[in-house]
Amino acid sequence: MVLQTLDAKSSLNTTLSKKTRECGTRALVTPSAMNDSMSGSTVLPSTGYGLTEGAQIIDNSTNATGSIPPMHYYPMEVKIAMRTIQGLTAIIGTLGNLLVCVVILTRNTRSSIRLYLLSLAVADLGILLVIFPALVVRMEPIPWPFGVFGCTYVVGISEMFYPASIWTMTLIALSRYVNITATTQVAPLGHTERTFRNKRTHISLACLWVASFLSSSVPLFVMLEYDPVRKICITKWPKQNTFMYMQLYLLTLTLIYYFIPLAVICATYWGIRQRLNRSIRFHRTIHTVGSSQNAMQLHSIKAKKILTPLVLAFASLMLPITIARLLLIYSPNIYRYRYFQVMYDVFLFCILLNSAIDPLIYYIVNSDFRKGIQEIIYRCRGHEHAHEPATNTIVMSRQ
Repeated sequence: MVLQTLDAKSSLNTTLSKKTRECGTRALVTPSAMNDSMSGSTVLPSTGYGLTEGAQIIDNSTNATGSIPPMHYYPMEVKIAMRTIQGLTAIIGTLGNLLVCVVILTRNTRSSIRLYLLSLAVADLGILLVIFPALVVRMEPIPWPFGVFGCTYVVGISEMFYPASIWTMTLIALSRYVNITATTQVAPLGHTERTFRNKRTHISLACLWVASFLSSSVPLFVMLEYDPVRKICITKWPKQNTFMYMQLYLLTLTLIYYFIPLAVICATYWGIRQRLNRSIRFHRTIHTVGSSQNAMQLHSIKAKKILTPLVLAFASLMLPITIARLLLIYSPNIYRYRYFQVMYDVFLFCILLNSAIDPLIYYIVNSDFRKGIQEIIYRCRGHEHAHEPATNTIVMSRQ
């Protein structure tokens, strides 16, 4: 979910405002408390990755007891530095992923891996250009500025980019596994093997994006609601068993967004390794130049060179937020930690870096991508120097 809310008592609003003024600018209350003092409800920021549900659990108990929510220490200079780093990361990542799209769409290559990389680049652009700006707005104590359409549809649609990103990597692993383990892959009549593989890739990616939209975005179209009076975007949770629903939501995100895709990828690596260990015929034919089997193996090796660093980057950069989710499930009081808001921004930076680092990985491990960038540079240089011969002629004639 991208935005979660809970109603707060008006007496708590007054107390929070007084407490905030007493602590000065260096000790900031939670985003929920700050928005609460403005709009009369507890508006909690969310990345779509389930961090704020734990905060809601805390606020449930807080509102029931009438106690003051925790004060979060976040020095203003640290916050400005963090926003600057996040913004630069988002800008660099956006330019890099746009370059990936240009290279893939302009180069005349028919490899199916380019389709997966294009899908991954589009998903990363969605995270950098849509999820990140909207999240920063929610993290600040300001009213929701994007109205009904932005709340219901933009926020809802943006939720599909993250599952599309991780499951695209999973599809690369599955495609590699199929290419390695299928000893005889017969294309339908009238199709070459490459055409058949590309068609299968198109269908797989189409199903992936449709599934991401249906599972992540469509439910939010029903659950998200814009309050024009308080100018907030709220999520309507069931009033009964709210705690249980939030825990279930966090657990589902943890499984679908991290553990299940990593388990599938690891299973494909293990399956391929087992296949290679017991296939003497494979070892004899892998070096047979010109064979269709060799072409599939070379395609798989290229996919592995790209996939392995992508998976390692994802597993390491998304591990902190995954641990935070699990802690919020079993120990919601972690939200009372004084530096939770700083940690929250660190989690956001890891998410941005995970999307921004992919083009650098392509450039390092993929020769086709490097050649594509070189071609673009040569074209730009050729355009810049297009008038140089004429200029030289004029100079020579004057001499």
